[in-house]
Formats: sequence, C-alpha cells, structure tokens
Amino acid sequence: MNSAKSSNRRNAPAANSAPKGAQSAANSEGDQQLVDILAGVADALADVVNSHTELVVHDLLRPENSIRNIVNGDVSGRKEGQSILTVLSNDKGFEAFVTSEVPATPYGLTTIKDYQTSTRDGRRLYSTSVIVNDGEGNPATAFCINVDRDSLRRSFRQFEEAMLPLTQSEAAPAEVSRNGHDDGELTMDELINEIIDTSLSDYSSSPKRMTKDEKMSAVAKMKSRGLFLIRGSVELVAKRLGTTRHTIYNYLEQADE
Repeated sequence: MNSAKSSNRRNAPAANSAPKGAQSAANSEGDQQLVDILAGVADALADVVNSHTELVVHDLLRPENSIRNIVNGDVSGRKEGQSILTVLSNDKGFEAFVTSEVPATPYGLTTIKDYQTSTRDGRRLYSTSVIVNDGEGNPATAFCINVDRDSLRRSFRQFEEAMLPLTQSEAAPAEVSRNGHDDGELTMDELINEIIDTSLSDYSSSPKRMTKDEKMSAVAKMKSRGLFLIRGSVELVAKRLGTTRHTIYNYLEQADE
C-alpha cells in the first residue's frame, strides 16, 4: 500500500493544467465520494445478507482508520474505524494492494474472487474483494465480502435438528458460540508489535545481532503485512533492529526492485 510503486503513481503529474492545489482538493473530494458510495452500498445490503456474511468497506488512503463501514463485524471481530492492520490472514486482495499489483487504470476495478482467509482466532472464511481506483489509477477504496460458511452450515444443521421430534436425551449437545472467544480489541501499538514480533520469530539471533540479509527479509515480511502503511512504523522497526530509519527505507526500496 505504501510501496514505492504506488507512491510514484500517486505523485505522477496531472494531465490537465489546473492549479496543483485545485487538483489535489478535487482528487481528495472524488476519492472520498468513491468511499462514500461503497459505504452506502454496504448499508443497502445490510438487511439482505445473512448474519454469517461480513461486508467491509476500506478507505485505502487512510490506513490508520481504514474501515469506513462494516456490516456483521462479529464475523471477523472488527469494527468501524479500525486500521488496515486488522486485515484477515491470507487476504489476497490486501496482498495485491500492498505489492502494487493492482492495474493502474483510472477508475478501474480489480476483483479477486472466492479465496480463503482466516480470522485471528483461526476460523476459516471465504472472501471476495473489489478494489476501486481513483481518477489517477491509484487504489482508493475496497469492498470486501467475507463469509463464515462453516458457521452457516452449523446453523442449518441446528435448524434441521430443531425440527426433528427428538427427546431431550437424543438432542445433540449445544455448540460453543462463535463469539465465545476473547473479543478484546487490540490497540494499534499491540497490532504493530505483533507484526514485528511475528516477522522476527524465525531468526535465532537477537534483532540487533541479525545479519543484513536477515533484517532485509524481516522487513519484507513486515511490509507484506502492511506495517509500513502506518505512520511512525519505520522508526519503531529501526529501533527494534538497532539501525536507522534511512537503513529501513533502503531495505524497503530493495524489496521493491
């Protein structure tokens, strides 16, 4: 999301001759309209999707508070206003965005269908993502659909069993609710530290004793998790690795080559 490629696209010269300030204001307003439109679509669908289907609208230009609207957020345990770091594991739409694989087509749509993701507590979801570009060809917003098919199947089975004339002794034991897990919301600092810790966990040396190649590899893993979309993350990583901000930026540039 914050890669050199996407940054270069956003900073490309505008095709018209309008003043830069006016262009910037117009682009910003247009980007927000795209987000608002998808947020309205999610609201319109809220009453027709089942409780095991989550709809999420991301504002990709505001990674610290990217979730603009969410329907049935209990499916993944997320809520409106949370950061992009709460993304599901193995989210192919997010991966395409972070690695700048989204075609730079003005107002283009990139759809990635029916792939498996997982929640923080390990539940499997089936997801589809639609990424929408702004007028300059930069990803501006995304509409994501995440379905907990396993819970949906259990609900159907429970309904079928409830319709059978079972005696109490024949009744199947009640399943643990999906929401039986800890729903405590992680803070931004906790999310950042989790990504850093996970990225460093494969190396036996302490961070400050890691080789250059090991540090570059760890930084690449952090980048793939979207860490560097968050302001101030470069400084935190530099401190953990015992190096400088400039060095981390160099690692990121080499990862994009």
